[in-house]
Amino acid sequence: MSWNTFIWRVVWILPIVFFIPTLTTVYTEEFLDPVCNTTYPDCLLCDAGHFSDQENAECFCCQTHGACRQNEECKKCPMGTEQPKQGQIECDDCEIGRYADKEGLKKCILCHAGTFQNMTGQEHCLPCEKGSFCNDEGCSYCEPCDIGYYSDHNGSTMCTKCHEGHYANTTGSEICKDCPSGSYQNETGASTCKPCEVGTYSNETTAVSCDLCDLGYHNNKTGQTHCLQCLPGHYSNESGTVNCLPCDKGTYQNRSGEITCDECDRGEETRKVGMSHCEPCLDGTYKTTKGPQLCDACPPGSFSNGSKDGTLNLNCTYCSVGHYQKSKNRSECDPCPIGQYVNSTGASSCQPCPKGSESRHDGAVVCTPCEKGHNKSEASDFLCSLCPDGYYSLKTGTLYCKECEQNYFCPNPSLEPQQCPKNSYCPPGSSSPQTCDSSWFRIAPSKSNKIHCVPTSELIGLIVGCLLVCLIIGVIVVYNVRQWRRGRRIVEENSPLTEKSQPIYSGF
Repeated sequence: MSWNTFIWRVVWILPIVFFIPTLTTVYTEEFLDPVCNTTYPDCLLCDAGHFSDQENAECFCCQTHGACRQNEECKKCPMGTEQPKQGQIECDDCEIGRYADKEGLKKCILCHAGTFQNMTGQEHCLPCEKGSFCNDEGCSYCEPCDIGYYSDHNGSTMCTKCHEGHYANTTGSEICKDCPSGSYQNETGASTCKPCEVGTYSNETTAVSCDLCDLGYHNNKTGQTHCLQCLPGHYSNESGTVNCLPCDKGTYQNRSGEITCDECDRGEETRKVGMSHCEPCLDGTYKTTKGPQLCDACPPGSFSNGSKDGTLNLNCTYCSVGHYQKSKNRSECDPCPIGQYVNSTGASSCQPCPKGSESRHDGAVVCTPCEKGHNKSEASDFLCSLCPDGYYSLKTGTLYCKECEQNYFCPNPSLEPQQCPKNSYCPPGSSSPQTCDSSWFRIAPSKSNKIHCVPTSELIGLIVGCLLVCLIIGVIVVYNVRQWRRGRRIVEENSPLTEKSQPIYSGF
């Protein structure tokens, strides 16, 4: 029972309960006479959908409650109400979710799907607003569309899934939102959009799928509206590239958005990956043809140094005569050191000068014969040696120096031996004549090559004479000493006993 019906019945019952006994007792004749001359026992109950109007004496005066003398006297339930029972004096308001759009209904009609009624006693139902729906009869309210669904018109019995490329992230959506650029949605009923994956992009809204990055482009982030060009030094030869590939060694790319790398020209290379330009071959290397290969090292016996004059190292240059290079990958050749030579180009080593020859300066092409007075007995990088004292060499290119013969001496190893002078001694291998230090000596024959000096006869006679003189002088000195001593003894014997001034006579 609705509140309206309850209140309406209370309004009718209260006067009857409280005031009818008083009226019957006090005012019965005055009240009934104009309304009810009598009560009617044979009244008919009002049908369902109708009620007994208590303001009508034809109904009010019936002994049976909810009846009238004639069915025509019963009133139809007004719109917005119902009465499913017979013999009722009032009608009930339609419950929520129901309505009555005409009079005399036994039962209120359920709101159709797509409509609702959240109040009682209503003559019609309201259509569900946009963004909501009711898929059953008798709805008292409409439910909002779930996320991923929408309703763009009133009176919806169901919500529609968001189409591909659209989404609804809140309930009660009237329309679905467009997926923004950089995203897509390939399913219906989505609450969100998917970001474009790496290697793809979308520059339009409502995208169902993302496009692959074109050749020469890449994308390493999600949710992008465009792809990026490959930077110089990089390339992409496949669609949907996440990261561009760096150019390999020996190749380069000086433009953006390219699908291949270019090969370095002659005399150029790239020593690292991802280069935007080629670099000249380093000194000590070379490259004769265009291609991705790196510069090769110059082999031993050659060099390259194009950086000195600003040219490319297309080829290696052979070491010139007098120079060599024992290592590869060099920018210059080294001169042959002193004592060595090389007389051909492209040498990786120098040769020691042969016997009897030498080179006295760096970078010798040929060796020169040993000078006079010098010799060299073995092939080596040593210089010719000066002949030792007492030896000589009168020719160039000598292997061995000659020894000065006996009775000759060699003061200069490059000159002829000289005759030993008189009163000199020159054994074999003499560089100067040997003489005694004084003229009082003479050289005597000796079995060895060493000088043997002996006194001359004059020195011997002089020595003997000096000895005789010394002997005579000694004899004289001895004699004189002895005579002096004898004379002194005689004096002492003849002298007084004492040395006092008074004479002492002998005998006292």
